[in-house]
Amino acid sequence: MIWGSILAMTVIDVVILLGAAAVLVSLYRCRVVIMQLNVLKPIVFIVCGIVLISCLYAMDFYTMHIMPLHTTGATAMAAMEALHLNWSWPVMLGGISSIVMGLLFLTGTLFPEVAGVIENLRTEVEERRKVETELRAAQEALVRKERLAALGQLTGTVSHELRNPLGAIRQADRRAARRADSRDRTGVLIMVTGASGRLDGALAEDDPMAAPIRSKLEVPSGNYRDCR
Repeated sequence: MIWGSILAMTVIDVVILLGAAAVLVSLYRCRVVIMQLNVLKPIVFIVCGIVLISCLYAMDFYTMHIMPLHTTGATAMAAMEALHLNWSWPVMLGGISSIVMGLLFLTGTLFPEVAGVIENLRTEVEERRKVETELRAAQEALVRKERLAALGQLTGTVSHELRNPLGAIRQADRRAARRADSRDRTGVLIMVTGASGRLDGALAEDDPMAAPIRSKLEVPSGNYRDCR
């Protein structure tokens, strides 16, 4: 049996003592966080349970390896048996109960706070998504406004460029109606040709914004009069 082996019991004592020391050191390093989270009370219960169990295994180690150095082996063995028979189960029961109570207090205190933090994070994420959506919509609206402004500027420029050639064409048409000699017809044709060139430049084929205006101003070739 394991309780009859000094080596096995020594290994168990050392492992438990080292594990308890590691837990206590870790809790000490996290003392600031423990205070901030307001979970000192359950941590105290857990620490008390760990210390109580550690004392039991420390006494067991003492009776096996240190006590025989200054007393007889029979006395050390009797002390170890008394420790295991009279003190092990109440100490273990008290230590485990303290740890369990600490864990219950810890979960009851910490879990609601964690749930609140998670809910706050979820709300913050939703608000951030809403802000990003509104920002994206505002950027799209700004782009549309800039495009409309550019279109309005282009429309004004094209309108200005169209009025002058159209005025020249009207004037040439009125002159052609008043005079009928060949010299006047030649001058009228030159004016009309120049004005048409200016119109064609204003409504360039490579300008996609002017394509609708150009399509409305195009006249089938069969509607032109023979001016010769």
